[in-house]
Amino acid sequence: MKQSIGILDAELLFSKTRQPNLSCLKLSGYYKKQGAPVTLLEKAADVLHCKTVYLAKVFPETVVPKEILSLPHLRYGGSGFPASDDPRYLPALPDAIEHTMPDYHLYDTYIGHQIAQGARINTFKDYYDASIGRMTKDGAFHTHVKEFLDPSRKRIYLLDDNVFAYKGWQDVFSELAETKKAFQFRQGLDIRLLTDEKAAVLAKARYYGSYTFSFDRLEDRQAVADGLDLLRRYTNACARVFVPVGRPGQDVLATFQRIQLLMEHRALPFILRAPEYATSKERGMFINLGRWCNQPAIFKKKTFREFCELIGPDSAAMRYMQEYEREHPEIAKTYYDMRFETLSQGQ
Repeated sequence: MKQSIGILDAELLFSKTRQPNLSCLKLSGYYKKQGAPVTLLEKAADVLHCKTVYLAKVFPETVVPKEILSLPHLRYGGSGFPASDDPRYLPALPDAIEHTMPDYHLYDTYIGHQIAQGARINTFKDYYDASIGRMTKDGAFHTHVKEFLDPSRKRIYLLDDNVFAYKGWQDVFSELAETKKAFQFRQGLDIRLLTDEKAAVLAKARYYGSYTFSFDRLEDRQAVADGLDLLRRYTNACARVFVPVGRPGQDVLATFQRIQLLMEHRALPFILRAPEYATSKERGMFINLGRWCNQPAIFKKKTFREFCELIGPDSAAMRYMQEYEREHPEIAKTYYDMRFETLSQGQ
């Protein structure tokens, strides 16, 4: 009898993230090809019914119960875990698994259960709508698109960490064009590496959704501004820019300054909270900024102050806003009333 394999998607089970985990898809695809029974675990207790359990975690802040992490038949890995000497820890998937076709049906049963309980099917479009993979990694070639392409799926989602750092980036875009499918880089592109050639290729591509970049450090403000201006020469699309917060150099003031620059260049910030934010004295403001920026329809119409007032006079949002304003009146005076519609008019 073949060994039973349990796949545990930490974000799905413990933080309710609505997107498939690529490592889970590859693990399932590999073991099903070997003839082993594979199950996506929907309850923590299900780990006891498998010979081997693979746990994948993307985000450090996702909390996995200690009783699961202590299981001897567990194998675990992913960017959400620190490197470890634990023999059960997998720093990377073996090549045979890394380069196998993802099992795009791994989540089917889970989706069926959720819909039966009243969930809307459109909530799960990331699970059934796109082929998922990466063509480059750490600025080097990783694989061809055909390795993970399911022709029956409408789109392609790419998890490349920095495609423009790869010297053969043109080949990546050429391969994607040959599929005749819309695609999207979901990790964010490095706008500091944008050139006229890259911007032109990006604008002409069958790109799905917003062009996504990242603005990690305030020191990069000029490079980010130049990149956004360059992109504007080729497209009127509104770029989305990840704005990490919570780490050194990413305090509330630096975050407001980055938001202001993005407003001035008609780009939409998306706040990403690093795990360190949770112990920061500015935690409440990071939550406020995330709720404001990460809702584009609201962000485009309301200032930060207006957003907090909208939540309500007795809300935690108002309390965080007012406490910060008392401690930092000049920062509040400068940034609380910034308005996207006003600052972006020149773009």
